[in-house]
Amino acid sequence: MSPADAHALTQLAILVIAIGLIALLFVLMARNGQRNRNMDLPEIEEEKPRKRASPPPAKKPETPPWEKDADWWKEND
Repeated sequence: MSPADAHALTQLAILVIAIGLIALLFVLMARNGQRNRNMDLPEIEEEKPRKRASPPPAKKPETPPWEKDADWWKEND
């Protein structure tokens, strides 16, 4: 067996293992779904979003007079 053949067979084996794992995941998900359906579990109700009062906007902390504003480099039009 030449090194090129070994490389090709190794890649083929890795590809088969990857596809097999994906197929196994799908089979397990399907079995889990059937089991939950057979157990007649109650549906989970989604929570309604609660309306909360937003907190008041935070005041800018007072800075010493020698410090520039954070956006001093922006042009104010």
